[in-house]
Amino acid sequence: MLLTKSKIQYADIAKSMYILTTQKNEIKSMALFYLEKLAFGIGLLIMSMVIAYTQEWTNFSNEVLFVEVPFVSIVIVVCAFKSIRNFAILRTLKRIRSEGEETVKIECKDVRFIAYNSLRYDSFIIAIIFVGTNHKKYLYVLPESLFNYKKIRQHIIDKCLFETVELTCYKGTRMLKLFDIWDGYKYCV
Repeated sequence: MLLTKSKIQYADIAKSMYILTTQKNEIKSMALFYLEKLAFGIGLLIMSMVIAYTQEWTNFSNEVLFVEVPFVSIVIVVCAFKSIRNFAILRTLKRIRSEGEETVKIECKDVRFIAYNSLRYDSFIIAIIFVGTNHKKYLYVLPESLFNYKKIRQHIIDKCLFETVELTCYKGTRMLKLFDIWDGYKYCV
């Protein structure tokens, strides 16, 4: 009996460590992806500026300076914001030292999603933010990216919005350890 209980506890700890590790890896890969896009955008901006100023003043120079530079600058700002946000989430996950958990009940007033958008118009949900009526935010980093179907998003919103939701957080944090997004979901094609 004691040996079985020990094995179960060890399996729970291993599963918990696996979830935290996969959450860290998932958010790290997204942060690095946006950091790469940021570096590419800065390189493109520098290259565009150099080309525009080294060429004779032509229509091409005007297009580069007044069309491409503002567009690339906007992309750089967006990528910088997303990269910083993802690194901040990663830093919070890395600070978790205890695999302990605590249950928190909140009145969910808002459900938000952090999504990764690829170049092919695909979108993947990487995290879900639950906002309580006390304005505290609870973040669940998905162990695996979830394809961003409107039905899945709507199911999560319907399940949680304006409901009392019980969240399992890492002890002393607002980072969710577990959240069953599939509870009651019926996949229909």
